[in-house]
Amino acid sequence: MKKNQEKAVEYYTKAADSGHMDALHNLGVCYEQGCVVEKNPATAEKLYRKAAIQGHAEAQFRLGNCLFGKDATLPEAVKWIRMAAEQGVAAAQSTLGLCYNVGRGVEKNIDESIKWYRKAADEDCEDAIYSLGIYYYFGKGVKQDYYAAARLFRKAADMDVSNAKFCLGVCYELGRGVDQDLAKAVSLYSQAANSYVHNAIINKARCLFYGIGCDKDQDVAKRNLEFYSQFSGENLHDLLENLEKSSEPIDIPEGEAIRILHLYQSFTVRNPW
Repeated sequence: MKKNQEKAVEYYTKAADSGHMDALHNLGVCYEQGCVVEKNPATAEKLYRKAAIQGHAEAQFRLGNCLFGKDATLPEAVKWIRMAAEQGVAAAQSTLGLCYNVGRGVEKNIDESIKWYRKAADEDCEDAIYSLGIYYYFGKGVKQDYYAAARLFRKAADMDVSNAKFCLGVCYELGRGVDQDLAKAVSLYSQAANSYVHNAIINKARCLFYGIGCDKDQDVAKRNLEFYSQFSGENLHDLLENLEKSSEPIDIPEGEAIRILHLYQSFTVRNPW
């Protein structure tokens, strides 16, 4: 396999020297990820730019991602991300939806955010599906609709979006958009907790502590919070005190929609090999 990869990089290098845009993009991926060649983000950015100028949609998105974290290059980043989005790159569409949601590089505009999230969701982009669920849950830019929210959370959860599992768990615990099912809620909290979703860990511990949808086990509940405290930095005493004060679940925070995600989370690139 390694010999094949080395030959592929050799081919990409020769083709890139001739300006072949697919080769430029694929070689950029190699330099960005450190595949066969030494990892070099600056070289990757240069290669993506050459491909992006020729209209390579995935290179446009990757170039935008390279520039996105720097305030000085943010307007250019959004320009390239928009160009990729207009060419149908679902992750770019979702990222543009996020930009309009939080006002990052563009003026905040919920209608535009929804438009781009819908386009990405139509291409089965899991982050966009999840984010639309948040919009429907809170009625943000759309009519509040728990049924639509739960349906979208379920679809994203089936695509293994951990935060969507937490949100769907809340829906099942509170009976919002679905028939109340406490056991399903606990199962979903557990799945999300395994991916370190903070509120899922707390809700799971609460269910164990009070025996909500599962057998009561306060020792295990406290161990869950001890574990959470270790990696979150939150004070264990405060966590336990809050747990003992109330059996009410932590609802979905409205800010849950404003997650600055790693921009490749929904982006599946053709394997350069």
